[in-house]
Parts: sequence; structure tokens; C-alpha cells
Amino acid sequence: MLVADRNQSRCARVARVTGATIVDLNRDAIAAATANAPLLAAIEATGSVAALNQLLGVLDPGGTIAMVGIFHDRLDIDPNTLVEREIGLLGCHAFADELPEAVRMLGELGEPLLALIDQEIGLDEIPAAYQRLLAGQSDGLKTIIRMRQPVEQS
Repeated sequence: MLVADRNQSRCARVARVTGATIVDLNRDAIAAATANAPLLAAIEATGSVAALNQLLGVLDPGGTIAMVGIFHDRLDIDPNTLVEREIGLLGCHAFADELPEAVRMLGELGEPLLALIDQEIGLDEIPAAYQRLLAGQSDGLKTIIRMRQPVEQS
């Protein structure tokens, strides 16, 4: 498994947790990491138009990109690139019936998953957290929002 991200600290965190190999999104780096095997499957999880365009540039003909990131900009993709190189784009959202299995796996994967959390914040910290995330100043994958605990009456 290969991992690439413009945020090097986030990339290192993901590699540490998953055992993935860090690569730059260029053909030479990927060829070296895969011993010249074709890159036929990729997951775009950042929601970055620039990252998706780079990924399209390194994916081999016949490959598929599963897009799970939430994009904030419009895509400017030449559809002929997809047709001529037989590249598939697959949008992925929500869950089908795999949620119970994912919940079952939490016990064994709890520790690695916790390592992917950037911060736990309260409701009043959400605006600042969004600014930090949009500025690329996060090295984790998820921010957990904690609700305030109810005040106990005496």
C-alpha cells in the first residue's frame, strides 16, 4: 500500500499506523515503490482537486480512483483523458450494510484508529478547527467533537 499527501506529517502518521510506503505522486516514485507494477487502484481521500489531478497523472490505463474525500472546488477534468486511458472514477459515500462489521472490528483496531485522531474539541472550538483544517494545519485525519457533559444538579 502506498500513501501520498501534501501534508508530510499527516502522511507520516498514516504510514506509521498502516505500514504504508510514503511516495510522491509522480510516475518515477511510484514505479520505484511498486517495482514497475501498474498502479490500477487508488483512493482519493483528501478532497483536493490538485491531488486528484496528480493522481490521474500517475494512474495506469484501466485503473480506477475511488473518491471518498469531500471536494470544495469544482473539478476541471478532460473527459477524453478518462475515455482514452479507460480510467474509472467511483464516488463513495456513506455505508451499505458493512457498518455492523466495522463496529465489530473496533475492538481490535481501536489503538491504531486512535492514532489517526488529530484533536478532540468542544463545540465552541469548531470555527477555529475548521480554519486550521482548511489551512492544512492538521496532521491527523479526524477531529472529534465532544459535547459538553450535563451539569449535575445537587
